[in-house]
Amino acid sequence: MTGRIKVYKADRQFGFIKRDDTGKDVFFHRDYLMDMEVFRVGDRVRFDLKNHTKGPAAVNVELIR
Repeated sequence: MTGRIKVYKADRQFGFIKRDDTGKDVFFHRDYLMDMEVFRVGDRVRFDLKNHTKGPAAVNVELIR
């Protein structure tokens, strides 16, 4: 799946990605990032979905270069 970083709270280590396919937001946590780079709002990313206790979460998140 692909999308764009919509919100990233670096101090709290989480954010949201706006999915390209549905336009819906999906949660991600710093622990699930493939690259230990700094993500910025608007960055394009590729990710997988995993069921999380509060709904789907993005995992294996990586920048699209």
